[in-house]
Amino acid sequence: MLTPLNITEVTSNPPSARRLSGRGFLGRPLRPWTMNGAILPAGGMWATPREAARLVTELLVERKLGEPALTWQTSGRLR
Repeated sequence: MLTPLNITEVTSNPPSARRLSGRGFLGRPLRPWTMNGAILPAGGMWATPREAARLVTELLVERKLGEPALTWQTSGRLR
């Protein structure tokens, strides 16, 4: 899916020096999630902030892959 959008800065296992991680109590880095299990096919991908912004722009603004499917459209009040 990312090839037609020319998105290249995406990986499932980034080098630790380039990985952004949260900080816990006393500023200690939190242990990252593992990305080798069942969550990976559901979207466990890491991207640079610039590539994530490009992905959103190309999908939602420029609609490079076409219009959204009709199933994405809703009407009425959210419940």
